[in-house]
Amino acid sequence: MAIETNILTPQALFQLPQKYIIPEFQRRYVWTHDDQWDPLWDDVENLAENYLDALERNGGVKLLAQQATKPHFLGAVVIQNRPVPAGQIAQSEIIDGQQRMTTIQLLLDAVQEVCQNMGEKEAAQQLTLLVTNRQFMFSGSDEDTLKLEPTPTDRDAFRHAMHNGLATDDFEDSLIVQAHEFFQRKAVDWLGSDSGATDTRSAALAAAVTALLQVVVINIDVDDDASVIFEILNARGTPLEQADLIKNYVVSNSGLPSGEAIAVWGDLDDDWWLEEVRQGRLLRPRRDMLLNYWTAARTNRDVPANRVFHRFRDQVEQRGVSEVMSETLKDLGNYRRFESDERTADEDTFHYRINVMGAGAITPIVLHFLSESPEIRSRAFRTLESFLIRRSLLRIAAQGYNRLFIEIARNLNRVDHERPDMVLIKTLRQQTAYSQQW
Repeated sequence: MAIETNILTPQALFQLPQKYIIPEFQRRYVWTHDDQWDPLWDDVENLAENYLDALERNGGVKLLAQQATKPHFLGAVVIQNRPVPAGQIAQSEIIDGQQRMTTIQLLLDAVQEVCQNMGEKEAAQQLTLLVTNRQFMFSGSDEDTLKLEPTPTDRDAFRHAMHNGLATDDFEDSLIVQAHEFFQRKAVDWLGSDSGATDTRSAALAAAVTALLQVVVINIDVDDDASVIFEILNARGTPLEQADLIKNYVVSNSGLPSGEAIAVWGDLDDDWWLEEVRQGRLLRPRRDMLLNYWTAARTNRDVPANRVFHRFRDQVEQRGVSEVMSETLKDLGNYRRFESDERTADEDTFHYRINVMGAGAITPIVLHFLSESPEIRSRAFRTLESFLIRRSLLRIAAQGYNRLFIEIARNLNRVDHERPDMVLIKTLRQQTAYSQQW
């Protein structure tokens, strides 16, 4: 693996004609005001103020002021050059650090738009060159001129945020649009805080965001496997990353062209799937929780939260991307409909009581029976409700439920001709240990 590492400013990173592409397996933009935007803007303000002080000390010479101002380090990004035909501009994929790269572009463009609106043409032109390529380099739409191309989920919102003339009314909920508007407001406030010195302050702000921020840029060889590198960089064992690792793996191994490969992931990037829900003592995105339960049900094993990707990958290696993702999307789609009030009256009662008891351990079994006929599903849910409520009334601890429901899942997966609701009843009746008795 050939690796080249450089410390670059946004000016050095974006000044040449270039297209940075965020691969489709990456997650959507998730940085927020409190955790990232506000601290970043505080750093930018400090840099601009320090630059102004250095400018005064150095007799108004901009280069000396820039050299005298200590830069601020933003972190690292990993990029991989793409092969392109002769005559086309360079293209690179952002393998890691896409949140950081997207935020830098939003910051640069927001400051550019504010400077342009205030008539500060020199600063505006300097910043424009860092967010767009020249139109004559492209035969397509003006969308192609942007130097960063996000994932399809964020692409429309990003284009509307980055083009000064496009309205963002339909994208109020987008974190990308919110970030751009936040940086605009902050730039307006800072530039207007000292009347009569807007030209000097705009130059200071432009210097801060273009030349005084730094990132470590790690370039990997064009022949290296980007999906494997992404997995290595992100396999830190935290539950929030498991779905992204799975997405990376299935999209990269789908065997489909780049534009079509993301379809294998279905709707699992929708906000509903990303909403945090409780799993035991933890809050996790709903899709991470359900992929955890789905994998446990399919592998007949209790799967720790930090091993979901590895177990899911084993399934794909055994049965193929198409078969596994087809089953996953079907089962999780059934669950979404069940959670979204598409229930009978009896199912509604079952749903309410299970939620009150916090009985998430039965989810692998629920996923199985949501694919069955209404009659079988009804009997299964009445059985599960009876088991859980009887034990709750007797105040028997729920220890061992994970092992019990994995055993039930194993028995259900072995069924050929026997009705699955009867398999459930039989398995529960066979339990003799106090911790699992019906």
